[in-house]
Amino acid sequence: MNHRHFGPLLVALLAGLLLSLPACSYFQKSGSSSTTSEPSEVAPQPQTMDNYYDFDDIPVPQEMSLQGDESFILETPTERSGVMVFKGKVEIQSLRNYYINNMARENWTMRSAIKSSRTILVFEKPGRYCIVTMTDGQFSTQMEIWVTPRANGYSDPMGSPSSSSFSEQPLTP
Repeated sequence: MNHRHFGPLLVALLAGLLLSLPACSYFQKSGSSSTTSEPSEVAPQPQTMDNYYDFDDIPVPQEMSLQGDESFILETPTERSGVMVFKGKVEIQSLRNYYINNMARENWTMRSAIKSSRTILVFEKPGRYCIVTMTDGQFSTQMEIWVTPRANGYSDPMGSPSSSSFSEQPLTP
């Protein structure tokens, strides 16, 4: 074998080896089914990809950025309500699925969903409602999260999930 061709081949082999080491390290750390050789090592827990803002039971994907100048929160001694506005480059269907799955994890019950040029999801917990609206824009998706107390502090003593706290009243001038 000619030793003149051995040098470039060795350099290429070492470069390939060096480039593959960080990739192996990355996949070993982030893989969900990796095993460790030492029994005392604890596998890392998956990182949560949620942010929580003024409501600790309403997750927001990290890809969505809070628009503070368009948001407002009203806080009283007994409750907190308001609207938070977000923008981000997220597909609206993916965002819709995110809220359907993650609000259930936070013990919210989905009451209704509207899918049109604007997607609207309505969730309920005892004493509160959360309405999530999503609008697909040309360059980003806008989302609003409205949180409001239930009217008149209504709570169903029977715990019926199909009952509504809305009541019909005539409009008076």
